[in-house]
Amino acid sequence: MTHRIVVLGGGYAGLTTAKRLGRLLPDAHITLVNERERFVHRILLHQAAAGRDLDAPRLADLLRGTNVELVVGRAAGIDVERRQVAVVGAERRNSPSRAAPRPPTKQGGVSVTTEGSADTASPGSSSRSRVPQGAETTGATSIGYDSGTPRGASSPRVPQGSEAVIGYDTLVYALGSVGDMTRVPGVAEHAYGVSGRDEAAALRDAVARNDSGTVTVVGAGLTGAELACELAGRHPRARVRLVSRGEAGGWLSPRGKRHARAAFRRLGIEVMSGVGVTAVKDGAVVVDGGSVADSDVTVWAGGFTAPPLAAEAGLDVDGLGRIPIDDTMRTLARPEIYAIGDSAAFTSRHGNELRMACAAAIPMAWHAADVIAARLSGRSVPPFHFRFVQQAIGLGPGDGLVQYVRPDDSMVNAVLTGRTAARYKDFVCWFVAKTLPHTGPYTPRRRHPMLPRPQVPVG
Repeated sequence: MTHRIVVLGGGYAGLTTAKRLGRLLPDAHITLVNERERFVHRILLHQAAAGRDLDAPRLADLLRGTNVELVVGRAAGIDVERRQVAVVGAERRNSPSRAAPRPPTKQGGVSVTTEGSADTASPGSSSRSRVPQGAETTGATSIGYDSGTPRGASSPRVPQGSEAVIGYDTLVYALGSVGDMTRVPGVAEHAYGVSGRDEAAALRDAVARNDSGTVTVVGAGLTGAELACELAGRHPRARVRLVSRGEAGGWLSPRGKRHARAAFRRLGIEVMSGVGVTAVKDGAVVVDGGSVADSDVTVWAGGFTAPPLAAEAGLDVDGLGRIPIDDTMRTLARPEIYAIGDSAAFTSRHGNELRMACAAAIPMAWHAADVIAARLSGRSVPPFHFRFVQQAIGLGPGDGLVQYVRPDDSMVNAVLTGRTAARYKDFVCWFVAKTLPHTGPYTPRRRHPMLPRPQVPVG
């Protein structure tokens, strides 16, 4: 029986995992599910919000030549007992170059069974399905393939424009993170986020309409600092304000802080440190003590959280909605489910919890793919060796900061600054974009045949 691997999320982590698995396991049936048909370079969204045109490649193009099937649609629910994912608006957007052997069916290679049938339920399952009720009552379908379908033949796995239920044997949860827009009153209604391409475009348009107005960026972490500097550099007539409950750039080393503060002053950014925002209103922000500050455009960069899908499925999550995992990227309670990237909570061997970052997501993706391939082919599981080296921060056009770190991600008082750091930051972003179509370094040339009856180990 063909082993079905479903990857949720087509960001840095999900796309990398799917492509690497496609190379390592050519006989598996691999499906990548993503809500949008285009890839989002999140590490460049602050530039897009400031008005720069950014490339947004189609995921189907990035998957060309692989055996990975792309389904564009919103993952709406996970039934961990039946091992199914409900996808709303599912559309198949590519033709995988290789197709794995598929179970026999009656309708020309395509088998369609209603959600929750005995064919798709796991043995002994008696719990209530966590797939949304709408999927159960609107004719949602679970679709498979015929083993007689020739390799490379095109067969529609997901009916176009439907609500589909996709079964899996192994699930990779890589849905990333979103702005935490619900913690403070008024944020969802009156502030702009920066975690998606549509949000960045909306912010860009709002700033363009208020080119000489006040733009308030709430949150002076890496995202907020980069965004404030980019906006101030590209919109010199605007009054850019950076509000932070803690010290702006407070996580940096002393040398890093000095350079960041100098950049804020050079760009004319008004920094309000030690001030919390308690509410956001139309045209204003309310800070500690009830003071009101005018704001034509308010941007929320005050924290990120994982999507609620894992918690809704009954999986254990931390306070940010992330799934705790072991050093093989596997969830602690469900051995058939892996979590990577911003949606995973992992403590490294150096004692630090990996932060939400592209720099962590891609190595986690490489490792998850290698582990899954090893387990399904009966090989030993490779160890996970990863450490942060630096943080590359853009501080507006022509300026940057590279902050070097210890293995546990704590700061050392060593930095690279100015135009050289900006060029390095640009190189990192360029390198990520150029290597994204590939499966990552150290991918073995040998492809690994799976065990005759592949099973997800429980130990």
